[in-house]
Amino acid sequence: MPSVGDDRDRITRETNRLRRQAALLADLIAATEEQVASNYEEIAQTRPPPAAERLRANAAKAREFAAKERIQAAQYRQSCSDGDQASPATGKRP
Repeated sequence: MPSVGDDRDRITRETNRLRRQAALLADLIAATEEQVASNYEEIAQTRPPPAAERLRANAAKAREFAAKERIQAAQYRQSCSDGDQASPATGKRP
């Protein structure tokens, strides 16, 4: 019969797996938003000034969103690595 410690370890491993997966997805979203921003900027070069300004503004928003996603990915990774590290006092995982 599994012990409470075994269950805790299993839950920690699954939680960390999900956090790593969320970090990967956030990175992919950030990369996609960067590509969207690049596309907007490229199109803006061929448009009249009012349209070009709107496209550049949209590109800036996409880059801001990409930056937020990268921060989120880093937070997921950090929370995952925090959970993987052993306690210095006991040598055991939290």
